[in-house]
Order: sequence, then C-alpha cells, then structure tokens
Amino acid sequence: MLLGSALLRNIAVDVAYAGSSARIALDRVRAEPGFIPTSATMTAGTYDPRTNTIGWYPGYIDYGVDHEGQSAVQMLFHEFDHAWYSETTASVAAVSPTMSAVIGAVTYRWTLYRRIRGGYRLDPVGWNGYQHMLVHDDLVANFGSDKTGALGEALASADNPPAFPLETARRFADTRPWFPAGSNIQKGRPAAPPVRGVSSCFGRVRAPKRRRENLLPQLPPVDGVIGVVRRAQGSRRAFARRAPRH
Repeated sequence: MLLGSALLRNIAVDVAYAGSSARIALDRVRAEPGFIPTSATMTAGTYDPRTNTIGWYPGYIDYGVDHEGQSAVQMLFHEFDHAWYSETTASVAAVSPTMSAVIGAVTYRWTLYRRIRGGYRLDPVGWNGYQHMLVHDDLVANFGSDKTGALGEALASADNPPAFPLETARRFADTRPWFPAGSNIQKGRPAAPPVRGVSSCFGRVRAPKRRRENLLPQLPPVDGVIGVVRRAQGSRRAFARRAPRH
C-alpha cells in the first residue's frame, strides 16, 4: 500500500520528521480464526504514542473492506495521521482545554484537558474524539471521503454527541468540518500534515521540540474501529468468501 500511494508515503515521512518513524506491527492472532463475535467492536488499526507503533489487524481490515465499504489505504493513513497529531499537539500550547468543530450546522465540543492543582490532566475520551475529527478532515481533504469511521468515533466522543453518531457520520462522510477561529478558549485547527506533493518528503527541516506540559506521557492509545454496534446473532467471517470453483 505504501508503494502504491503517494499520500501514504508522504504522510509516513511527515510523521518521521515530526518525531520518529512509526513502526507497523501486524496482529496475526486475530486474523487466523477468521470469525468475529456478534457483539465485537472490531479494531482495524491502532496507534500507541507511547511506543510509536501502529497496530494492524489484517482480518478486521479485510472485513471492513469487504462488508463495510471501507478503504485499507485510508485506514493506514488514518493511523499515520494519529501519529502526526500525537507528535504535534501533545503540548497545551498547541490546543485549548476545550476544542470544537462544526459539521452539519451543529457545533460539537471536546474537552481535551483540565488544569488541576497547577498541572494538566488529559481527558482521553475528549482527546481521542477531537483527534478523530482532525483525521476525518484530513481524509476528506486528501481522498474526498472518510471511509474509515473516523467521523463516527469523533461524534460519539464529543461532549455533546448527536443522538445517533454513526448515522450522522454516514450523512457527512464526504463533508469537511469547519473549525472556529481562535479565541481565549478556542484555537484554530492544529496544522495538518503536508501530505501533498514530494515537498513533504524531502528538504523539510526538523522542527524544534515543543514543551510537552506533561501531556505526552498521558496520551492513550487510539483505536480505529470498524463497527461499534451489536450485530446480528451468529458469526460473520472477517474474510470475503471465495467463489465456488466450477
């Protein structure tokens, strides 16, 4: 996939410039059985900022592509994008305690961190939710649509989620959000990775490390899920069935 997608190659290098090259770890255990429990939350990919590792689950990736209309290339871009934002927004100087975005004429809010006793305490639910909204925006900007479920995860984790996050996400899968202009409590959208063109791969000067303000050690792993709803009784295969031979 990296060889076949300039966008993937560029964002992988962007991440390396921002911090260090993220490694990809295949999880073969989940792929071998080939069956998914009826109530499973299917995790297609993960990013762990503590080890700078992208977890890749081939069986669930195949399921998402075969049954949910998702894109494996976008899923990998999704995880590299998490790596980018984990490197570039881990300081309280990069984000405000509460961030927001507008989509479908509704303003959604996420609490990223709180100041407690002179320090900063990360809110992992809000942090992950807002990061998924940033990822959704990057996917639509670069691919024209979000075929990874990032928007659904963002909306479900908002301080004021819609009644039906997944249905709302399906309606606006091709829509870029609007990020309000900066103010004392709301800054503009953090800088997106410059994934367009070869200039993102070559000749960039490594940016100086910013103060982390105790947020980086608190960053939780980020999951990229295919589905978060209970499915019909019985099991469904994670792999596409082969056509019978004649």
